[in-house]
Amino acid sequence: MKKIIFLSSFMFVNLTFAQEFKLTANNFVSKADETKNYEVIEKPGKTKEQLFTEVKKYVTASFKGLKFDGYNEVANEQIVLDVRNEQESNAKMFGMSLFSGFVSIRYEMNFKDGKFMIRPTFQKAETYSNNKTNTIYLTGGNFMQGSVFNKKGEVSLKQIYEMAVKTNEEFVSNLVKGVENNSNSDW
Repeated sequence: MKKIIFLSSFMFVNLTFAQEFKLTANNFVSKADETKNYEVIEKPGKTKEQLFTEVKKYVTASFKGLKFDGYNEVANEQIVLDVRNEQESNAKMFGMSLFSGFVSIRYEMNFKDGKFMIRPTFQKAETYSNNKTNTIYLTGGNFMQGSVFNKKGEVSLKQIYEMAVKTNEEFVSNLVKGVENNSNSDW
């Protein structure tokens, strides 16, 4: 019984883990300590090689066609992955979407015995409207392009901000669940 309670509380902690990052003008930072741009996921009893293999299995099963395009690794040490989330707005005018585009986030994952570190970095966003492409960066955009945060550090493009936060939350949550499922797979 104690084992079941521990496992369910452990899963609850892992499922809520994605909310531990927040997006600021300085990129993603830890909610617990804004001086950190990473979080450590504890996996006691696992070697760094086991953790590396479990994360790699999750990534290769979840993201098809990554070889040489948005995926790099140093065996048993580090995985760097570029994740791109495309979205089309629900708002439409004359049957056409008012907004479509993508957000690109890079994830760096480093491994040690019993834990691994994950560091998300907002790369850019691109929007498409009226046959025109705009590249949007986190800060420093000009009048025509804009940026997610203005010079005062306030959110200026809410839809891009929300898309980046949602992409990060889903990726981290699914990664933690995927690693947990790889750890417990008996067949």
